[in-house]
Amino acid sequence: MELLPGDVVQGYQLEGGLYAGLQVGGSPAALRLEAGARKHRTWSRAEAEALALHPDTAPAERVLAWLVALEPANALLTWTPDLQLPPDLAAGLQEYTDHKGEIQRLAVPLARQLGQTRLHHFDDFTTNAALQERLKVLPELWEDEAFMAGIHSSPAMTEGDEHLQRANAAGDYWAYLKYANGPRWIADSETLEVGSYLGRSLPGGEHRTQVADWNARNIFMAARLRHITALFPGGRVLALVGAAHKGPLEAVLSAIAPDLRLVELSELEGG
Repeated sequence: MELLPGDVVQGYQLEGGLYAGLQVGGSPAALRLEAGARKHRTWSRAEAEALALHPDTAPAERVLAWLVALEPANALLTWTPDLQLPPDLAAGLQEYTDHKGEIQRLAVPLARQLGQTRLHHFDDFTTNAALQERLKVLPELWEDEAFMAGIHSSPAMTEGDEHLQRANAAGDYWAYLKYANGPRWIADSETLEVGSYLGRSLPGGEHRTQVADWNARNIFMAARLRHITALFPGGRVLALVGAAHKGPLEAVLSAIAPDLRLVELSELEGG
């Protein structure tokens, strides 16, 4: 999943600096829920993860353990509204699960249905803090009305919204997922993510710095994903990421992992 692993969230917090205020990769929710859980349990993060994975751990303790381990998405595999938890944590988990992104809408229900004991996180922002310090002009670009209008009018945005609305109206989320994994939208998403910056010439080459950060992030994510496949040799791994990541991740994995077969979503039709 496109979330930061718990040990990475903890590592970024220990690093401090720009990482201390990281607002991506699920870090804010993980830290917020971890702070609430630590009012009730004093495990280290590693102890909490081990307890969460132990088959004899009671459901309420498993939920608390995943929260302390900084992986609230895994807590949702066990949590239900009727589970006896401290009221503040129950409210926090309800708010977290009410956010209907692909984690809550797809990853958690599918993992539950398949009887999985955990979801593996493989997002990464290792280079982000160092490179963000070099980006002085880019934040101004994000406030430029013409630039943002171009973003919102791009095919990746407009056609994607249209397909999602039609799928929601028809109650056919699978149709949307097939479209969102198709070559056309993947290419449009990559063009939006990279072309929007390379089409500009910013002082100090900041447009190139931004794209380099994007490239590096995808390479790190591919490495984490490749490591996860080592846990399931000869098995299946379903990766859940934003559309713009799909092309870069597949390119890296194709280059470094000749034993992997990358399966298109269309191949799973009826499977």
